Amino acid sequence: MISHISGYPEVVIKYQKLFHRMMQEMQKALHSYGFENLDTSPVEKLETLLSKSGDNEIYGIQRANDRGNNFSPELGLRFDLTFSFARYIAQYSHDIAFPYKRYQTGYVWRGDRPQNGRYRQFYQFDIDIINKGDELFWSEIEVICLISKCLHILGLEKFTILVNHKDILSGIFESIGISQEKFTDIARLLDKSDKIKIETLALLLEENGCNRTQIDKICELVTIDFCKESMEVQTKILEQFTSSERFYESLEYMRKLITTVKNLNESQDNIVLVPRLARGLSYYTGFVCEVITDDDPKLGSICGGGTYSNLISNLGAKQQYAGVGVSIGLYRLFKLITDAYTEKYENTIMIATQDHSMMIVYMKFANQLRASSLDVFVYTELQNLSNQLKYASKRKFKFVVIFDKKEYQDGIAILRNMEEGTQLTVKLNELHQLILRMIKNV
Repeated sequence: MISHISGYPEVVIKYQKLFHRMMQEMQKALHSYGFENLDTSPVEKLETLLSKSGDNEIYGIQRANDRGNNFSPELGLRFDLTFSFARYIAQYSHDIAFPYKRYQTGYVWRGDRPQNGRYRQFYQFDIDIINKGDELFWSEIEVICLISKCLHILGLEKFTILVNHKDILSGIFESIGISQEKFTDIARLLDKSDKIKIETLALLLEENGCNRTQIDKICELVTIDFCKESMEVQTKILEQFTSSERFYESLEYMRKLITTVKNLNESQDNIVLVPRLARGLSYYTGFVCEVITDDDPKLGSICGGGTYSNLISNLGAKQQYAGVGVSIGLYRLFKLITDAYTEKYENTIMIATQDHSMMIVYMKFANQLRASSLDVFVYTELQNLSNQLKYASKRKFKFVVIFDKKEYQDGIAILRNMEEGTQLTVKLNELHQLILRMIKNV
């Protein structure tokens, strides 16, 4: 039996409408904040992609009929939307008004081993703000608020927004003697520390050249549950690890950011500072964030991002641009929503076809309803009424219009409410307005 390839998920039909509605709701929220949609190419030059990601993550493109044993493609599939977006800004900045707020949806591809919550191909929903210069504080605030708004719109209530600043980690590392050259490797281990045993972390730190004092300090840091502590308590704890000026400046920055977010939204008590957090080490330069669901933490991050100050200029921009953005993993988020999803009847209409010689009549009536912005499905197969009603039930059409040739000549029709299991006999010339009233009152 033919089946789809592991790691390349497909949304089954009954969830397709939910998936697209989920995106539409988030798009509507973003439009209310003044964001614009943007699409970029899914294909980039391979050398450009390799400058920001390892070759084990990137899929190269080669024609199937290319011969020879040397696989040396010049093009590759994007591994995220941010990198292509940054290239777009660098290339077309003269046509863009800044600050530029954009959202984008699209597939990305990575060479991951398929497992729960990890895919080789997945759909991302990106939100970014690009400013001239490097001032991004209020843009970071807006992005955090948008994360909460989008997740609440989708019905997700129990989630935690983890935040950090790269310089908090830099200050701690500096005080315990970890060099800047080792920063990326050690920070990456800390970022994964919630997924491995503390003994494994200690061993990996030793393999990366840390001495016993450094290992003990780092292991002590990652065993503290910062999510349960107030900002004041967090500060006192972190002061035991470092007293560097860089650390204090970044810690004060994050305290101000968290306080501002909570002042904007009094119910926003689910944002916490987590010093081990280190995302996108190849291009995030300051603020970073990640969102996990409280109901299924093992699923991993459903959203993450941060600030990038150098990415666009490194790709050839003549002026300095700084950006902040997040990527929402729609498939992971979708899994959470579908786990609790019950398919509902929608305000859609099906016209049952009792007599194929009447197809022109059925289709003309459907067009009249569509002219009133109603969604109308005409059943075109030759089936008995019982099978047509079963079909309407499976598709969750709320109303079914039924009339045969004799009923049409008598000027009457049956309007069946599939959700309630009731029906009315109605005059045909009154049916259109009745449907409009019934849908309006739902």
